[in-house]
Amino acid sequence: MDGFNSYIDGIDRNFLENLCREKGKAVHYRKGECFVEAGQQTQHIAYVRKGHFTYIAHNKTESKDYIIGFVFQGEFVAEYPHCMYQLPASITIRAATPCDVYQIEAEELARLFAQPTYSRYAQVFAEQLFLQVYSRLIDVYAKTPEERYLELQRRHPQLFQTLNLKEIALFLRVTPATISNIRKRFTFGE
Repeated sequence: MDGFNSYIDGIDRNFLENLCREKGKAVHYRKGECFVEAGQQTQHIAYVRKGHFTYIAHNKTESKDYIIGFVFQGEFVAEYPHCMYQLPASITIRAATPCDVYQIEAEELARLFAQPTYSRYAQVFAEQLFLQVYSRLIDVYAKTPEERYLELQRRHPQLFQTLNLKEIALFLRVTPATISNIRKRFTFGE
């Protein structure tokens, strides 16, 4: 799933991965287990060695969960801004499969990022995350559900083998029926 989270392309992956390996600890999450739950203090950042996580935002008014992101093997899992500022998490991050990670305490990472030697890493990390979120926001307003579906399929075809229809629909902020209709149009040329 390399390249799903585009922010990773602009940062020194090796630095963060090595940091998690050297200063963190190996942890296993069972499928369905929370890395962090909305409302709880978020404590860790981790490098995903195996498996993938789902980022979930709960809409209280609709009483509905939305998938707002995924993190796959070779990427980093965290509720980053809340973690770095020691705020309660605004989302839930759940293991979608059994996951193995190298997990580092957020306080340790914040301490390192405060040092002049490492401050550039913190800046680039935040900038790249902002660019990714900004691009996703624009896509929601500037592209139709069909365009977002086709782009996701083009950029990450392997995602469709890993996720079910409902997860894809929740991520694209459409109904599973909408996804089915889009698939039908392209399968049967409607």
